[in-house]
Amino acid sequence: MTIPPRAFLFFLHVFPLTLFPCKTASSARIEAEALLRWKNTLPPSSSLNSWSLKCRNNLCRWTGIHCNARSSVSQIDLSDASLSGTIENLDFNSLPNLTSLNLNGNSFNGSIPSDIGSLSRLVFLDMSNNLLEGSIPPEIGNLTEIQYISLYNKNLAGEIPYQIGNFQKVEYLDFGSNYLETPDWSRIPSCLNLTFFDLSLNHLTGPVPESLFNKLVNLEYFNLTANSFEGPLSANLTKLSKLKDLRLANNFFTGYILDSISLISDLRILELFNNSFQGNIPASLGQLRSLERLDLRMNSLNSTIPREIGQRTNLSYLALAQNLITGSLPLSLSNLTNLYEFNWTKLTSLQIQNNSFTGEIPSEIGILTNLSYLYLYNKKRTAYPYPYHEILSHFSGEIPPTIGNLTKLLILQLYSNNLTGTIPPVIGDLQSLVVLDLNTNRLSGQLPESVSNLANLKRSMYLVYEYVERGSLRKLLYDDEEAFELNWATRVRIVKGVAHALAYLHHDCSPPIVHRDVSINNILLESEFEPRLSDFGTAKLLTSDLSNWTTVAGSHGFMAPVSAFGYAELALTMKVTEKSDVYSFGVVALEVMMGRHPGELISSLSAKAAFQNDPDMFLINGFHCQFGK
Repeated sequence: MTIPPRAFLFFLHVFPLTLFPCKTASSARIEAEALLRWKNTLPPSSSLNSWSLKCRNNLCRWTGIHCNARSSVSQIDLSDASLSGTIENLDFNSLPNLTSLNLNGNSFNGSIPSDIGSLSRLVFLDMSNNLLEGSIPPEIGNLTEIQYISLYNKNLAGEIPYQIGNFQKVEYLDFGSNYLETPDWSRIPSCLNLTFFDLSLNHLTGPVPESLFNKLVNLEYFNLTANSFEGPLSANLTKLSKLKDLRLANNFFTGYILDSISLISDLRILELFNNSFQGNIPASLGQLRSLERLDLRMNSLNSTIPREIGQRTNLSYLALAQNLITGSLPLSLSNLTNLYEFNWTKLTSLQIQNNSFTGEIPSEIGILTNLSYLYLYNKKRTAYPYPYHEILSHFSGEIPPTIGNLTKLLILQLYSNNLTGTIPPVIGDLQSLVVLDLNTNRLSGQLPESVSNLANLKRSMYLVYEYVERGSLRKLLYDDEEAFELNWATRVRIVKGVAHALAYLHHDCSPPIVHRDVSINNILLESEFEPRLSDFGTAKLLTSDLSNWTTVAGSHGFMAPVSAFGYAELALTMKVTEKSDVYSFGVVALEVMMGRHPGELISSLSAKAAFQNDPDMFLINGFHCQFGK
């Protein structure tokens, strides 16, 4: 039989087209079987109920599966699907057309298989927030089409493979929150399209390589927070001129904050806290008119706050705490409301605690009506509690009544300053307050009745003690193991610390304060054996009126005796004086030095005298009762 020429041409035209459905069906079947084999290795999950042999022909309708025009799997999105198990059994070679793989927010464990590099068309890869571990396989560098890759928040370790330099099209790269180590930066070529780069919370060390500043010129987000980078900031940092978000906190950077940082003109967020930067806060920061967040806490900056800081526009977060900043708060801050493009009153948080500011809190602070957090406290660890010479370098004067304008305040912390006068009644207008701390100042007068308006405080009013690591002095003295740490120099330092504390209460406070219960139970020790005098429940103010009359208070064995070298005043007149604390201090000093209460020593000597019938030793027994033993 002869086929007509026209029919033959038609056959040649149609025959290849009929092959595509067969090929497509075959491809879909292979993909479905690969996915089902993987599913069968995973713990059961309702998220994959639609994945079954019965629905194999409807692969593109399976949960999380998306297909291209030829019904081949192009996207797998199983994010937040409550899945667990491993991805090591997923046959990536059977998914040649996959362009997007999203497994974010599950509990997958095990390692990233090396054959992930076979996904040559992959553009989007997100495996973040899982339990994957091991190293990043070098084969990942075969994903030459990748534009978005996130391996954030896993347990990945080892060196970052230099093969990521093959990601010439990548725009977003997030390897943060792992245990990754420093790669061979010299082998990583330019990634000119990269705009988002996050390596935070890893184990990267050394200086930031200069090559990054030349190879990543289009970066907008750069995060190296919480690594171990060190050294000064490179002047080439300003080559990253498109940066909007720069986060270098919690490292070991040293030197100065670059004046030239103002050349990164679009910068919105600058976080440099918890490093070792020193010197001035650059006045040039005032030129960053897009700046919204500035965090320079926990460094060694030792300048005043530059008045140019008021030129920063859109600023909503400012943190300068725990530096060595001096001088007073610049009044120019209050003038920012007159600037055309900026309003200082947009600030929601002002944290400048633990510096060396002096002078009064300016009344202009009342214009910051959007503040939710105001931290002006100044509490630094000392050898004894709150010595007078330190308080002199803190804020002084009265609490300005304009603070009542800050009606959005949630937290107000003014403790450990040298504030005087009364607590202004307008404090009661701050009805959003959940934390109010005014302790360790020189405030006087009555507590205003308006404080009763602070309903949010009523539900959480506590007597709060600072946590002191080593506990009470008594615990250490009478613990056979811990007592070995109390060498002679340490014991002397403890006694001196308690003496300074009592001197402060008796001579630097106005009116003076008598503790009335100085004992080894009420002396707490920090990690370096710095003493803290605690428990002021029986303390009394010494005033010039008759209110100094009281009943006996104190711990047995430490109270002033009925008659002992002129210390009988309290027992005979019931009038409080500093002498009761002085006597108790003497008992504490003896017990610290001897390692036992002096009454115990006298008891043992008396027993020995009775045993030896030694009349000379009995002479000291007359003082036995003075120590209450």
